[in-house]
Amino acid sequence: MKLPFTNEKSKLLRRGFTLLEVLISVGLLAMLSLILFAVLESTSRLWHENERRVDSYREARAALNLITRELQTWFPLNVALGRSLVINPEPSDSIELPASTAATSVADSIWFTSLIPPKLQNPQKNKSDLCAVGYYLAWTPNPGAGGGSSYKLYRHFRSSDETFESIANNSPLYFDIRAAVDDNNDILARNITSLKIRPYELNSSGNLTLISPVSHLGPPQNVRPRLIEIEIRAINAETAAKLSTRADWEDPNHPLIKQNEQIFTTRVILTTAQPQP
Repeated sequence: MKLPFTNEKSKLLRRGFTLLEVLISVGLLAMLSLILFAVLESTSRLWHENERRVDSYREARAALNLITRELQTWFPLNVALGRSLVINPEPSDSIELPASTAATSVADSIWFTSLIPPKLQNPQKNKSDLCAVGYYLAWTPNPGAGGGSSYKLYRHFRSSDETFESIANNSPLYFDIRAAVDDNNDILARNITSLKIRPYELNSSGNLTLISPVSHLGPPQNVRPRLIEIEIRAINAETAAKLSTRADWEDPNHPLIKQNEQIFTTRVILTTAQPQP
């Protein structure tokens, strides 16, 4: 027994697709491929942009963490608090900054004595843990291993033996500071637009009040801050490449800086268990 229309169906199957049907199928496939490609390209571009931003800001976050850890081990010297905690310095006998190192309109700095274990220094040369540390913002005009011309966050470090010798001889703790990479100075973060250090003390009412720096000594002599606020502002490498001059970097209202600047802030409570100066 034959089913009806069997022969006609077989003829349709043997006939295959018409040219019009093939063209429509190819067109639909091409349209779907273009849509899929556009979605993949957009996703990939967004991922790469996010990666660039993360890479650019990772240094700023790491720098903030390092400053916080070392500041938490601040050890004030009894002889003079001004030598063991210096904020927003001006060029002086105890801190020698080249004229081009930092612009006061965009940069603060902090210098302090910190307890850093010898194993984190050079244990063959250092026999104690009291070191002199500093963080400062400096314009670095020459491209090279440190990147292109930009403001960079530097770390100044004097080992425990060097620090002990300076204290014993009553000589400057912080000197030979420069916008260059050498034994005592190193780049910590790139594309930094601002570094702000704000010390606070407890007033008679128990409230935190901002301490006004006195000349290059930072906090007034023998005044111990109770809390220090650290603020770092950074831009990504792509934005930094578009700032052509130093004046662009120093303009806080520059549209590229305002649109892309990221702010990282932390506060460090200084322990009261440390000896009073």
